Amino acid sequence: MGEELRAHQDNQFDSAQPPSELQVLFTLKPGMDRRRFNFQRSNEVAAVFSMTADGEIPESYVTIRNKNTRRLQSVSTIDPNLEPWVYPLFYPFGTRGWHRDLRQTGNNQKRVSREAYEYIRYRMAIRENGHGNAILLGRRLFQQWVVDNYVKIEKDRIEFIKENQRKIRAETYCGLVNYMNTAAQNANARFGRIIILPSSFSGSPRNMMQHYQDAMGIVRKFGKPDLFITMTCNPNWREIRENLLPGQQPSDRPDLTARVFDMKKKHLLDLIVRENFFGETRAFVSTIESQKPGLMHIHLLVVLKHKLSTPEMVDKCISAEIPDPEFNPDLHRIVMGNMIHGPCGAWCELNGKYSKHFPKPFRDETTMDADAYPHYRRRDYGALYERRGGHVVDNR
Repeated sequence: MGEELRAHQDNQFDSAQPPSELQVLFTLKPGMDRRRFNFQRSNEVAAVFSMTADGEIPESYVTIRNKNTRRLQSVSTIDPNLEPWVYPLFYPFGTRGWHRDLRQTGNNQKRVSREAYEYIRYRMAIRENGHGNAILLGRRLFQQWVVDNYVKIEKDRIEFIKENQRKIRAETYCGLVNYMNTAAQNANARFGRIIILPSSFSGSPRNMMQHYQDAMGIVRKFGKPDLFITMTCNPNWREIRENLLPGQQPSDRPDLTARVFDMKKKHLLDLIVRENFFGETRAFVSTIESQKPGLMHIHLLVVLKHKLSTPEMVDKCISAEIPDPEFNPDLHRIVMGNMIHGPCGAWCELNGKYSKHFPKPFRDETTMDADAYPHYRRRDYGALYERRGGHVVDNR
């Protein structure tokens, strides 16, 4: 991205044109999955980079000038000197960063993992030694540091897969290789080296398909899920707010929000799976997503031993109505602050209508279909509640 900007500025300088302002626009083409390619709507961290001609993550994004030769040279992403050069505020003494021969200090001289994530987690640790951790004070610079290191970890994992195709037995994917060779012959083209991305690589198509097949296997053995539960990380959680450093916002500490969310997720699973909050659990499957509309969240499917087979049983576990502020003020405050959808305008619209089908019709009682979600009770009490901004809502 920076190369494109500099090239554009050089062309304008050569042609004596006034400088123009460039913007990066992300377009959503028809047919693309809106859930994967929708636009950013929250203050989160992300990386945008140009792939190489082979479709790989660039080997280097830092260029230095050699004092001896006075020539420019690129610095590899795994060079231990890269971080103190790019982030001198975090490494004031020029301490070298991670490298593949790095070892632990003290009595335990065990070699650190080949992957950099252990070292990165060590660098992000909260320290109570009286000196603190300067990296955690970086705010937006800390966000950039996190993204840079995640890209470094991802690239290192891909490099490991490229170098160890025999270990992952890539030759067993003979059907894919035959298909690629046939396609190349039909197109009168030549393919380069074929690299197999195995299911062990998180986020790869094979990885997602493997998880999908595992989930379907659970359904075949234990039956359809009874509960679909979503829990979203809340930046106003007390555990997050109380551990922020002076002057910080939750967006300045992605490490803290991730740790608190993980603790909340484990507690949620304990309540449902081990303490049988909704009854005895036969099976469950979950996935954690970090989508652009907000912070990370977990989707949890639960298969109960005793099914919610009647509307009365559903009403005991699930309510789509706003709690009465007089009889249950705490729950009313929580629901009004966190559980009311919208208004969010065009972001939630599909073909001019709300994609989540709000507002929904009033309903005096819950009804159930054989192969669909229940239609929850939404009684019309005539009560209207005002949210921030003057927007009025009811049970719909």
